[in-house]
Amino acid sequence: MLQGRQVVCLDRARTYGVLFCELELRAGDGIHCDFNGELLPGHKVMLHRLSHTRFACLRLARSRFIGQWDNRCQPQLAGRVTDSARAFERARAALQTLAAMAAAAPSQYRQWCLQAEAAERTSRDQRRTLIVREQRARQARTRKAVLERSGGWCENPTCTDTGYRHDVTDAGGPLLEVHHADGDPAAAFACGARDHPSTMLALCRNCHGLVTHGRNRAALNLVFAAAAKEAHQRLWAHAARSGASG
Repeated sequence: MLQGRQVVCLDRARTYGVLFCELELRAGDGIHCDFNGELLPGHKVMLHRLSHTRFACLRLARSRFIGQWDNRCQPQLAGRVTDSARAFERARAALQTLAAMAAAAPSQYRQWCLQAEAAERTSRDQRRTLIVREQRARQARTRKAVLERSGGWCENPTCTDTGYRHDVTDAGGPLLEVHHADGDPAAAFACGARDHPSTMLALCRNCHGLVTHGRNRAALNLVFAAAAKEAHQRLWAHAARSGASG
């Protein structure tokens, strides 16, 4: 019933854990609770099913909606929607909260606009913040090699958006961004992984946003890592054959 659908939960993390335990207890294929925390073979099937369901946290969405933020502009969790332990009452409270948020959305938008205008009147919108950080430098030639290899096309093998090809940068280059497809988060570029075309892809902004900020970014990064390796090997072999024939 849940697979492939969006499920709104009062508390996403707790609901996900409860569903996993219920699947574990009712699987009927020899899976038993493992108190050592080990991932058993049957768990992969359960995780696969749950990963095809989009879980949304109502409490977090409500926190964002009513504008509860901390001093780092991160949403703080609002109070509980309901303290009832009955599933029916909790579901009804969730639906009522969603309906109230939908009804208040236009007035909430207007309120935010008024707050922005108030900030303009008091010059609070002109405040500046000094941000200092250290990051690993990238090699310009490596980035250029990846862009040349792409031929101006997004190297995501499943990308269907070609709108970025309707324009170019001021320098005449493609509207593509180079992404380090590390595959393993423990071997990320920032942690010292290779700065080499075999681990990099040229992506349009949509695909780059998905693999950088999307909820499914870990799985997508594995796909991109394989695509980067394949694209590199294909062009490398072609260059080797051309050199041999030359």
